[in-house]
Amino acid sequence: MKKISIMLLAALMLFAFVACDDTTEETVPTLKVTAWTEGNITGVTPKYNVNQLSKDLKIENGKVSGTLNYVENFLAYNTADVEEQKGYYVTFKIDEEQFTDTEKVTWTSYVDGKESKKDQAFDPEFAFRLGGKDLKEEDIPTLKLEFKEGDEVYSITFDFSGVTLNNGENA
Repeated sequence: MKKISIMLLAALMLFAFVACDDTTEETVPTLKVTAWTEGNITGVTPKYNVNQLSKDLKIENGKVSGTLNYVENFLAYNTADVEEQKGYYVTFKIDEEQFTDTEKVTWTSYVDGKESKKDQAFDPEFAFRLGGKDLKEEDIPTLKLEFKEGDEVYSITFDFSGVTLNNGENA
């Protein structure tokens, strides 16, 4: 009888441990992102319309397709670094309604797994430089964006396999 009680107690303890096991992997909410395809990019002169940066740009569930145009003198991207003012840029539109308070939202980007820009202020529409004139379609880096609002983290990784680069020679 004592042996059965000990086995029963051990089985109950194991059941309680398994039932309380909190080691399940958390899922990160997916960020809702589309292509920013209308309007002007403001900031400094010369101003660019987003359609000058790309043609037929689409983003669906992280899959990017369309043509990215090589541009120069894109001062609105980075006024301090001349090299970052020319290249191929993808334009994003973030669904603001997925956040409670966009004033408290920051974003961080990871290019090929390495942190690139950290704790940037939220902007629902922005451009991101993928590379310079020597960038080849097969060498487009992976890009992951993480948006944080308090303890909540939203992320998305982009697949650029549907993108064509236009360096101006085949326009």
